[in-house]
Amino acid sequence: MDLSWSSRARHAVHVDAPLNDSRDVDRGWTAELAIPFAALTGMPRPRPQRADRWRFNLYRLRQALGQPGEGQAYAPPMMGDFHDLDRFATLRFDD
Repeated sequence: MDLSWSSRARHAVHVDAPLNDSRDVDRGWTAELAIPFAALTGMPRPRPQRADRWRFNLYRLRQALGQPGEGQAYAPPMMGDFHDLDRFATLRFDD
């Protein structure tokens, strides 16, 4: 694992709630993530082509010192290993 690697990602989150107040009930949320293709090293070509399909998953791990870990995934693998590519979503590139 190359711990010096950085995705150089930009991100934003929006919570869909009347006043974004902890006392109300949120209706949902939206997250945006932009990773430059130049940051994806080891790719067969620098940019995807139209109609290319990639297997895709987002996974979030949260581990507080001395606490049990918590994980969430866009396409949960439903097993102990989150590298199960057959369970991933498909990302298709269009114009």
